[in-house]
Amino acid sequence: MHVLGNVLLAIGLTYHSMTGQLGWILDAIVSFGLFAVIVPVVGFGALIWWASRDMVEIKVRLTHNNICNLQSYV
Repeated sequence: MHVLGNVLLAIGLTYHSMTGQLGWILDAIVSFGLFAVIVPVVGFGALIWWASRDMVEIKVRLTHNNICNLQSYV
């Protein structure tokens, strides 16, 4: 069964290459390959950028009484 699939693939590729219709298949393979490489790289770069941001943007001033009150809740 595996050999039959390989023979059909070879026949299909031969037919498409002889008729000049192989371009869209190669374009699809290259596009998928680029998509599979570029998306994780961009995603990893976005993760690194997001993780390196300063998450606390507002400075809060606490008085001594507030610190004591906060510590009593812990």
